[in-house]
Amino acid sequence: MASTRQQHGLIPLVVCRRVIDYEELEVALHLPKAIYIHPLSRPQVENYSTKAGKPLEGVRITLDNDSTLWELLKTPLMLDVAALTYQNPTAFVLRFLLWRYNYAPLNYVHFLDYAAERLFLRKVGGGYIFIHRMLLEYFASREPEVGKARPS
Repeated sequence: MASTRQQHGLIPLVVCRRVIDYEELEVALHLPKAIYIHPLSRPQVENYSTKAGKPLEGVRITLDNDSTLWELLKTPLMLDVAALTYQNPTAFVLRFLLWRYNYAPLNYVHFLDYAAERLFLRKVGGGYIFIHRMLLEYFASREPEVGKARPS
């Protein structure tokens, strides 16, 4: 982060970490704001799956018969994983495996929109382009961290 700041000055930055990982950092990050995402409650999960209607009927049925699943669905990410699995299992499994082994983000549209909001990318028609050629070259020159599974 220090080298990026030296090269590009002060730019908006978002850091996503699990609390336990953040607390174990040797050097604390000095950030002006922090958001803590609390575990979802059972009524929140029920409300989400009910409002989604027919596409999440399989999630609701499984939840009624599997108390262990409630524990897994306490985070928004895992609830989304379950929802996507029941909507299109084949596509989701592929996307999940690509994400799990650091080949791709789990939700491309969200990732690209997020990058566009932070001015890394610009929406052009139905696609995206880098805002500056140097940024494209920087990301293209990086060695991908692939093959190593994300911590579970």
